[in-house]
Amino acid sequence: IQYGEENARYPLILDGQVDEDILELIEKDHVWLNAALRDAGYELKNVYVGEYKDGNLAIYPYT
Repeated sequence: IQYGEENARYPLILDGQVDEDILELIEKDHVWLNAALRDAGYELKNVYVGEYKDGNLAIYPYT
């Protein structure tokens, strides 16, 4: 995966686990990620998939 590909989705969170390589690739850190999750009302352990696209984190929780 190369950062900056048009319309690329980066699977940042899978099954409640952060992909550290993707976090580094998108040039973000855990402070940013935790704030984004908190602002959306989620905890990492409750996230099934978290995708980073166009500067935003799309969160898909366990159902």
